[in-house]
Amino acid sequence: PKDDPLVQRVIGRLSSLAYASESLVLATVNVLEGVHQAELTDSAQEADYVDADIRTFQAQQVVLEQVLEATTLLFEVGGASATSQARRLDRHWR
Repeated sequence: PKDDPLVQRVIGRLSSLAYASESLVLATVNVLEGVHQAELTDSAQEADYVDADIRTFQAQQVVLEQVLEATTLLFEVGGASATSQARRLDRHWR
């Protein structure tokens, strides 16, 4: 199956989804870290909190969809072996 074009396409898509999700999460972490640092110096403004909330919720909406798409693709390409108790792949999305 490793040479199957469909499997390769799905693996590429999974890789892209993981990269995009990680990038969004890290960008959100940077925003939250900025607010945290501003709090430590008592320079945080209400606008900082609002911006952090908005960016967090924006990222959350996209990341949730990407994770759902990725797990669906994984099940489709992995078939029954993706749910195998022996492989315990479910530990990655529990």
